Amino acid sequence: MRAALVRGPALTFALSGLRSYLVLVRELPHAAWWPLAIYKIGKAKAVDAVFEPQVGGRRYELGDDGSTCNWGRVLVWHPHSRLVLSWDINADWQPDPARNTEIEVRFIPNGENSTRVEFEHRRLDRYGARRDRCGASSILKVIGDAC
Repeated sequence: MRAALVRGPALTFALSGLRSYLVLVRELPHAAWWPLAIYKIGKAKAVDAVFEPQVGGRRYELGDDGSTCNWGRVLVWHPHSRLVLSWDINADWQPDPARNTEIEVRFIPNGENSTRVEFEHRRLDRYGARRDRCGASSILKVIGDAC
């Protein structure tokens, strides 16, 4: 049986854990590191990917016409150290709250002014036979290249 998770490339920032977290999650527009031109769900042209910064907060795509398309929810919100998000998108790139895979982002101090950021996409078995097409590894590589 193959593993039901994908670990993306770890990134190292020459910043403290707090600063890395703030830049990646709060300050840098998500459109700057999420490849909206390639990975979008809604019908309108996507202009941003939004996190509502609290447990239960929505993750959604914002269209240029003001429409939103839900991607999932914030499951764990530990500022400066850990973030877990549901990924409620099916193998056909359509919203599907029953899919409910998880993406975890960990911010690990690596010295005084260095932080290792690790990404993991799990519960991929929920995609069945299409699981290899649905892991976040290709998206995580794009994010790593952008950062």
